[in-house]
Order: sequence, then structure tokens, then C-alpha cells
Amino acid sequence: MTRIEVGANTKGAIGESLVLGNRAPPEPIVDELFGFLSELDDVGENPRPTARVRRDVYFNATDEDGEKMIWQADGRITIEWTSQKAQQEVDHEFAYHDTEAVFPVDVKTGPHARLERDQLEVARAIAKTPNNVFPTVIGVTIDDLPETFDVNTKIIGRDFN
Repeated sequence: MTRIEVGANTKGAIGESLVLGNRAPPEPIVDELFGFLSELDDVGENPRPTARVRRDVYFNATDEDGEKMIWQADGRITIEWTSQKAQQEVDHEFAYHDTEAVFPVDVKTGPHARLERDQLEVARAIAKTPNNVFPTVIGVTIDDLPETFDVNTKIIGRDFN
């Protein structure tokens, strides 16, 4: 048995896993992001939007001097929904999603975690573009984590058949 310490990197990985660890983010996050989109655009009587996650995504931008900047976000949340126009064009209740927005996401776990300066510069440059891409920071607070955890590794063929 091995004892492993729970440090800042492990806490960060836990926070990222809680937000980005499934194919779709937690529903309250989707609700908040879609609420933001609803303020920007009239989404009408929209059926439930869909959301999906992709981890470790690179985003590029160009600064005012023409220099390329790169940000490796923790993930990307893509939200798709049916535009009000598409909803009006169908005779039945179901319309295909025809609109999407992308949220490059950095997950910060703990009270002192924040974007690095270069991450913030790229995120600000991306936020200025009119292309439905909205850089986002999601803060995660995790209380009462253990300081260590134990791991017991068993190899098939060595420890059991």
C-alpha cells in the first residue's frame, strides 16, 4: 500500500474533474451559461439546450502587435440550441439545434487560484471577437479533502490470476 499526499495540483485535478470530467458539464453550469446566452440573444421558447465537454483545448489569438498567443484551456464547453427562427419554421415541437456557442473554460480550485497573466491576455483577446466564443473561469471550492489517500495496486498475473 502506498500513501499519496493531496497537494495543490491534485486539488486542481479534482476541481477540473468535477466540472469537465463527464461528456456534459453539471446542469447548473449549463443553466448559467445558457442564461448568459439568453441575455445576448432572443432564444425563444427553447427546448433544453445540449452541452458537451472536450478537455485540454488550445485557443489562439493575435495581439495588437500581430503576435500569436496560445492558451491551453482546461476544457471547452459547447452549448447548442435551436434558434428562435428555426423554432418558428417547424410545424411540430421538435427543431434541430442550429446555433452554438463555445466557452473555453479554465477551472480554478481554491480561494487563491486565478488565471495566469498570459492566459488572461489570450482570454481577453478571444472575448473581443464576435464569434460566439466566451472565455470563462469556473471557480471550485472543495472543503474537507483528506491530506493523503492510500492506494493498493494489484497486478493481474503477479498478485492474482
